[in-house]
Amino acid sequence: MNQYTNTTSLRLPRWMPLLLFSAFLLYFMPAPWQEIRVHDTFDGNFTTREVLIRSGHLFDLNPSAEVPGIMNGLPRGVFPRNTEITSVLMWCFGSLGGYALTFLLVRLLAAIGLYRLGKDHLNVPDDHNGLLLMVSVLFACLPFFIIHGLTVAGLPLLFWAFINVYKGVKLKASFLIFTLFVLWSNFVLVGVHLLIFLGVWLLYLTVKSRSIKWRMVLACVYIAVLYIASDYMLFYTHYFNTEYESSRNAMEKTLGLNINGVLGSSVKTFFTGDYSTAAYAGFLLSPFMGMAVYYKFVKRISHQWLNLAIGGMLVCFLLALCINILDWKAMTVFYERLPFAKVFNMKRFTSILPSVFFITLLLTILFSVKSFGNRIQALVMLFLLLLFVFIWRGNISHARSGFTTTGVSICNDQKVTYSEFFDKDLYGKINSYLGEYKGNVIHFGLSPSPSKHFGLHVLDDYQGDYPKTYKAEFRKVIEGELEKSPALKAYFDNWGSRCYLESANSFRNMLEVKNGWLYEPELSINTTYLKQMNCHYLISSILIGNARQLGLQLEKVLVGKPVSKAVLIYKIIT
Repeated sequence: MNQYTNTTSLRLPRWMPLLLFSAFLLYFMPAPWQEIRVHDTFDGNFTTREVLIRSGHLFDLNPSAEVPGIMNGLPRGVFPRNTEITSVLMWCFGSLGGYALTFLLVRLLAAIGLYRLGKDHLNVPDDHNGLLLMVSVLFACLPFFIIHGLTVAGLPLLFWAFINVYKGVKLKASFLIFTLFVLWSNFVLVGVHLLIFLGVWLLYLTVKSRSIKWRMVLACVYIAVLYIASDYMLFYTHYFNTEYESSRNAMEKTLGLNINGVLGSSVKTFFTGDYSTAAYAGFLLSPFMGMAVYYKFVKRISHQWLNLAIGGMLVCFLLALCINILDWKAMTVFYERLPFAKVFNMKRFTSILPSVFFITLLLTILFSVKSFGNRIQALVMLFLLLLFVFIWRGNISHARSGFTTTGVSICNDQKVTYSEFFDKDLYGKINSYLGEYKGNVIHFGLSPSPSKHFGLHVLDDYQGDYPKTYKAEFRKVIEGELEKSPALKAYFDNWGSRCYLESANSFRNMLEVKNGWLYEPELSINTTYLKQMNCHYLISSILIGNARQLGLQLEKVLVGKPVSKAVLIYKIIT
């Protein structure tokens, strides 16, 4: 059977997905009262951009220029590029305003990209527009790390442009999309893997047609050259500046999966994605995928949507396999022979997986609707609405510390709003107390990010890239605590992006409580080195039992508007 005849089609009103999308945007739009997930955005990326903007170096073209305020000054080359649209929006509209605009625009482009891909290249008919719009909205509502712009959310739009080039249509618009994507995505998180993905796609089309697709070759070259040109500071800093060695060069790769673990984890990744990109509850749609497999291989039906859906499933699983096989114990030789792979996260195919999965999802649903029409309408609506509920809850948990892949479990005791984390009242008091002090501060028991936000210079920070020499210097400060805990030592020595002052007890969440304060009876740090690093104050949420022996003098207790939020100001007098 080569063709499949159409039956009554499902008509989904357009107002439904638009209403859901509007409700989502209104509920989750970043605002002072909105709950935030601190990790990976507000403990590093957000305030790092603030420091860059405040320093006046955002548009500095010199990759070696020193940006003050973090770790005794970092080279401009380790910060986001000066053409990154998120940073430019934050510069234009203020930090939170620019981030909110990024949130809105990125999600709109995500929905538009998948919608146009369906209309222009998947041959979705007009009477399925509501269904296409619903799946596009679901994709646009995934819990993306918005700070990285179009890195994950913009891929359907880029695929739309890439297929345009293949067909030789809308070339000006397509190359404009390539430009927008490159300038609003992160090269380290998606650039290399995207070029590999597009290269394999190009190779497949070339072999299939037995002719070189020169326009697509040009598109790939254009994307690669634009990445290199816009990220020239990144390449200069790491490959041409002989005076700079990254802290990432000390990273070690832990391989913990056997072959059964690789296969099991690949299946899980296929259905749930990865929290660091855009997790999704794809397992909910397994009935539609099962139906597609049944009709393709048992009923032997051939249809464009069905054939593409089966191909999409294969690509999704291969991506999931690539992601997990890199944690296979047998890959030790690979990392030994290619040390660069330890530094550069080769698993970033996670950035591509959500887009391919949702395109596949769209195709399986379209074929199911084509096959059964109104008879499957209730089932389609049930599963899509259920998926939306899971995505909604996933965004709630994504905005809190206790993030889960599907949002099934949400830790209500770990929520914090933007205004609570960046406590203007508390840090206003800290700034007022420190007065004209221009040196560094360090933190114990609390994130350095709010201090960065309010203009203090910090020795500690969450930085994915900083000088290896600084890591060695900072290690001298915390060496005593590292020796108490092999886990903390491995965490810092083998990774170290979170360059924090931790005690063995705080790292294991085993602190005592004394007089209503978390209490560390014996903190083993070298305060002499701290003073040599131009640090004279330690801001702590933990009472230090041996402060006097360390040369720490408790000078002030400051309390924020929430009475439960208070800090201790220790002065280093050693």
